[in-house]
Amino acid sequence: MDHHHEVNSKPRRRWLRVALLTGAVALSLLIALVVIPTVSPSTGAAIADDLRSIVGPEPVAVLESISVRLQDTLKQIGYQANGKTAPVIWSDPSSAPLVEAGWQAFGPTPHNQPVLERTSLKPDPSRPYAEAALVRIDLSQVELHMLPGVSEPEAVAGVPPFPRPGRIPAEVQASGQLLAAFNGGFKAVNGHYGMMTDQGVVLQPPLDGIATLAFYRDGQLRLGEWGRDITASADLVAYRQNCPLLLDAGQITPSVLQDSQRDWGTTIQNVDATWRSGLGLSRDGHWLIYAAGDSLTVESLARALQLAGADFAMQLDINSLYTRFVTYRPAGVKTSKYPVESQKLLDQMPGLEQTAFLSPYDRDFFYITARGR
Repeated sequence: MDHHHEVNSKPRRRWLRVALLTGAVALSLLIALVVIPTVSPSTGAAIADDLRSIVGPEPVAVLESISVRLQDTLKQIGYQANGKTAPVIWSDPSSAPLVEAGWQAFGPTPHNQPVLERTSLKPDPSRPYAEAALVRIDLSQVELHMLPGVSEPEAVAGVPPFPRPGRIPAEVQASGQLLAAFNGGFKAVNGHYGMMTDQGVVLQPPLDGIATLAFYRDGQLRLGEWGRDITASADLVAYRQNCPLLLDAGQITPSVLQDSQRDWGTTIQNVDATWRSGLGLSRDGHWLIYAAGDSLTVESLARALQLAGADFAMQLDINSLYTRFVTYRPAGVKTSKYPVESQKLLDQMPGLEQTAFLSPYDRDFFYITARGR
C-alpha cells in the first residue's frame, strides 16, 4: 500500500516541479517585459525582440499586452490621486507665432518658408493624461522618401541581396535640403505587411485590405486600402503597408473598434494604451500628418489624426523606442562626423540621439527633403 502510494506520488511531484518551473519562467518574463521597459526602454525592446526569436511573437505579444495594461493602470491611479497630467514637452521651444488656430510653425524653414507645423490634443476622454503630438507637413514644399532598415522589414525568401545601409544617404545629409525624418512600420514578423522600395525591390508582397502609403512616378502620394484605392500599376514606384486603415474618407473604420490581433499584427492589442504613431493625408493631398504619443489606443490615435484634418490614415510603429520623429539642423560641432544633427520632436521620446537616422538603423523609416526651386 505504501509502495503503491509512493509510486503514484512521483509523477505528481514531477508535474508539480514542472508547473513551478513554468510559473517561475513566466513570472521572470513578465517582470522582464513590465519592469525593465519602464526603467530602460531600449533594454526592454531588446529583450522583447530576443524573446520573439526564442518563443515566437504570440507569447511575447500576450506578455507585452499585460505589461502596457499594468503601466496604464498605474497612470490611471496616479491621475485619480492628484489630477495631474504630464504635458507634451516640445524639444524645440520655438517662439514662432501660430499660423492657424492651434498650429505653430517649427523646425527648418527652407527658402524662408515654414514647412512643418505642430500642435497637440487630448483625443481620449477616458484618459485625460493621454496627449498626441501632431506634425503636419506641407507636401507642396517637400519631398518624402522611404528607406528600409538594415534588417527590417525582413525580405521574403528569394529576394536577392541588395544594399541596405539603413541611413539617410551621405549626399542628402550634406545637401542642406534634409529637414526631418520619422519611423516606419512594424517588423515583418508582426503582420508581414507589404513594402516595395523605390528600386523596385519587394521585401514583403502587398496584402489586400491593408492600409498602404504609395509613392508614384510623378511625385504624388496616396494613402488608402490596397486592392481598392491602390493597386499595382506601371507608375507605382514604392509602397509601405501597416495594419488596416484608421480613417477611410474621414471616418474611423470599423476595424479600429474591433479587438482583432490578426488585423493589428502579432503584437499588443489595439485596445491597449501605449506609445503609438500614425500617418494621415488630407483630402486635398496638401498635408501629410504625423501623430505620436504615449497612452494611445488605436482608436485614440485615429481620433487624433481625424481631428488634425486627415482624410485617410494608417498606424505606423508602436512602443516608446520605435516612435520617433526628428528635425535636422547644421551640426554644432565642427569636428562632428555628420554635417547635421537631429533634434527629437518631444522630450518624452526616449532613445533618440543626435545621429538619429544618420547612422545605420535596423528598421525602415521616412525622411523629408526640401523641394528645389
